[in-house]
Amino acid sequence: MLVLLRVEVATCGLVFGNATALAAEHVRFAAGTGSALPGAAQFALGALVSPLVGLAGERSAVPMAVVLLAGTSLAAVTLLAVARPSRRADHALPA
Repeated sequence: MLVLLRVEVATCGLVFGNATALAAEHVRFAAGTGSALPGAAQFALGALVSPLVGLAGERSAVPMAVVLLAGTSLAAVTLLAVARPSRRADHALPA
């Protein structure tokens, strides 16, 4: 379980910075807002989810694992709903 947690935390450093850069790129006329909204969303989700992790006390890592799994699953479902391959097929380069 510790190895999976390490992989999860290590990939956050790769994803968060790039996600913020991509958000700012799409709103160059308001780059501060494009950077602030993802940061505020991360902060708000952390504040909402952190009490759930502490429900079982200090002796169990199960709530943290459940929260990480739920968050990852929600992110995957959101990705599939927002960036469906059928929408992206219009922008594909001809072979």
